[in-house]
Amino acid sequence: MADEAPHTAAPARSSRVRVRRNVRWLAAGIIAVTLGGLGTWALFSAVADTRSAIKMTSTVYRGQVIQAKDLSVVAIGRSIDVAAVSGDQLNAVVGQSARTDLPAGGLLVDKSYGPAELAQGLARVGLKVEAGRIPATAMRPGASVVVVALPSTTGGAASTALPASVAATLANAPVAAADGSYLVDLNVAVADAEQVARLGALKQVALMQKAES
Repeated sequence: MADEAPHTAAPARSSRVRVRRNVRWLAAGIIAVTLGGLGTWALFSAVADTRSAIKMTSTVYRGQVIQAKDLSVVAIGRSIDVAAVSGDQLNAVVGQSARTDLPAGGLLVDKSYGPAELAQGLARVGLKVEAGRIPATAMRPGASVVVVALPSTTGGAASTALPASVAATLANAPVAAADGSYLVDLNVAVADAEQVARLGALKQVALMQKAES
């Protein structure tokens, strides 16, 4: 009878040891799952807190056309306070003209590019138009106008070389000068540019605004 007591107590101790070990492994498993969940959440948060942007891979100078090789798409933080152009606009940017110097390595920002200033076959002419020879209403850039030749007021030869009218578009809104005249840049056909410039120098032009089509 005395030899049976140790045999009945031993299994109880062994059971308690196994229980302790199981609890430790269970706790370790819970910690591992928790850490894994936190890591996944941190990764998701990092990805969700970014946005795509267009980066210049080569320098494009003002007036040059932007090509596909000049651009790349990168991820930036949403908290970055830069008006960067979204990466999904990449195809729309290609073929546009740089309005400012765009250095390599920098982000492309809004209003730093746009349509080419002068299409093929056009020239830009600056005119000083006398008061009363230009519409008094405000005209925006891109508005269609007609350049009308006026007879000379000094007794010189009339401007018969200029057609009855020359179609043009405003490159900028007219700017009032101190003497009451207006300064304006026009985009006209290359074939008419020299004549329009000469008549402008002689103060023999007037501008009429055309209805928008």
